[in-house]
This record gives sequence, C-alpha cells and structure tokens, in this order.
Amino acid sequence: MLKNMTQRKVIDAVEYYIDFLKDGGGFGFKADENGNVILENDAQRENYEYAMSHPEEFPDSFNEFKTREYSYVEPATGECACGNTVTLINEYMGACECEKCGRWYNLFGQNLKDPKYWAED
Repeated sequence: MLKNMTQRKVIDAVEYYIDFLKDGGGFGFKADENGNVILENDAQRENYEYAMSHPEEFPDSFNEFKTREYSYVEPATGECACGNTVTLINEYMGACECEKCGRWYNLFGQNLKDPKYWAED
C-alpha cells in the first residue's frame, strides 16, 4: 500500500486571453485577469505587434478580452516503498507502475503483482 496518500481533487480554473480573429483564424494571446497580454517568446511578441498594428485585418474580433472557465482532475498520489512519488493514473488496466522501482499499484494505492503475471480470463 502506498504511504502518505493524497486524494484526487477537482480543480476549477480560469484562463484569460486576448483574441484577434478573422474568417475562423487569427491570433489568441494569454492574458492576466486585468487583460494585460502575457508574451512568452519573440514569435508571440512579433505576432501581437503585427495584430495591434493591423486592426483592419481582424474584423471578427480585435483585441477582445475573453475568459474561459474549466475544471480538471488532479490525480491522487502516494509514496512508494522505494520513496518515489507515484501518481495514480490508469496506465494499464486500472493500474500504474512506480517509475523508479517497477512496483505496480491499483488506483486505490494497493500493491499489485506485475501485469505479466496476471491471468487471462
């Protein structure tokens, strides 16, 4: 059995972005909650500068601030006997393997035999 287990949890998140759209295409840039664009590389910076200087090319949406709300599941984790943290995800038939030592666990954190020893039904 895994030790120090954390339960899986549902995370609610919000994403902010600025759109420049035309004919089903265009640009979208990450933003903060105040609508400030977040540019992470030179290509994004060049595209943003281009979009801002050519408003006529984006008749469907120009510099439009939008939000997207979504949820995702953060899987449960636990500490393997070898000390490695195991993320309880369905890797193979409802089981997962410790990347460090090769032990197998079900999604409740219980030890399992290696799948190569599982009988076929």
